[in-house]
Amino acid sequence: MFYNYEIKNGSLFLFLTMKYEYSNEFSIHNDVDLARRTKNFIKNNHIPYRGNHIYLVVDGVVVKSLNLNNINYNTIPLSTTYDCDSFMINIKLKNGAICEMTLREYLQIVLCSFYKYDLEDEVLKSIGVLYNTYAYKIMKENNYIDENDYFVRFNYLSFYKEEIPYYDNYLLKINSIISNINCIYLSYQNNYILPFLHFSNYGKTLTNNHYKYLASVDSIWDLLSPNLITYKDYTYNQLEKIFNISFNKDTLFKITTKDNREFISIDNHLFTLEEVENKLSFCSSKYYFLFYNDFLRVINIGNGHFYGLSLFGSNEMAKNGVKYYNILKYYFPRVKLFQYNKKLS
Repeated sequence: MFYNYEIKNGSLFLFLTMKYEYSNEFSIHNDVDLARRTKNFIKNNHIPYRGNHIYLVVDGVVVKSLNLNNINYNTIPLSTTYDCDSFMINIKLKNGAICEMTLREYLQIVLCSFYKYDLEDEVLKSIGVLYNTYAYKIMKENNYIDENDYFVRFNYLSFYKEEIPYYDNYLLKINSIISNINCIYLSYQNNYILPFLHFSNYGKTLTNNHYKYLASVDSIWDLLSPNLITYKDYTYNQLEKIFNISFNKDTLFKITTKDNREFISIDNHLFTLEEVENKLSFCSSKYYFLFYNDFLRVINIGNGHFYGLSLFGSNEMAKNGVKYYNILKYYFPRVKLFQYNKKLS
């Protein structure tokens, strides 16, 4: 995947690095596909180059040259627009460059990021459908996905190569999963939804007034999740530095509502739930406070924001033979499942 460029002596040099899995683009794609990606990189990054001589440079070494005049674009095979091997995703890197990859390549990265949870195939399919949907949504609305995207932190496959045991076998498995959920997405009132998921909850998922497709459903399996209950202790001096207000064992904490939003009131100082979670590094949105003479104990239940798909709950369902489409319908009961060119029941 290209990450930088330089125009020199009338030629365009595109830079790749072995850090990026797609630095082998020059060999795994034919020249027609590579030329198309090259032209898109020039267009997306507003590169002031109108010539035809392109050189690919990997870690300082020129490894391939292209003459765009010699490429016959009519040889590009036609395929379904939303197909995972033809739908293209733009990724905006930290340096501002916008690079392109197929939906399959993007989903490979997404599913690799979940490898440590040891999830059943049906759960991985559910995640794949959620991120199919997200890719269609974000490309329609924004035309690129940020490298530091809220819903999935972007790494490169080369990163997971070193992290995942038996990486090649895992990649074969997720490629099969991606093919199985090809062109399938979730829709609420004819709009794509966001890929809300969390690791575990306290036996129930939550609704959210901003996202009407999020429903509260029982997820009793989550009560069996490891580390269901965790806690952290904070001295009152630590809390004073964190919140910049006075603290002691008599400090009054309470939940209050204002403008239909919940806040935590600390001696009449209002903080949003998100602010308190961030300041105290909570692992979930369900917590309790216990006051001691010298410290405050914060008890967390579950892990995550409790919206949408529960990874632990859905994994327990999958172990009992539940298919991905029923998992998605259970956790998103207000949403419909579609496949491009075909509506799914």
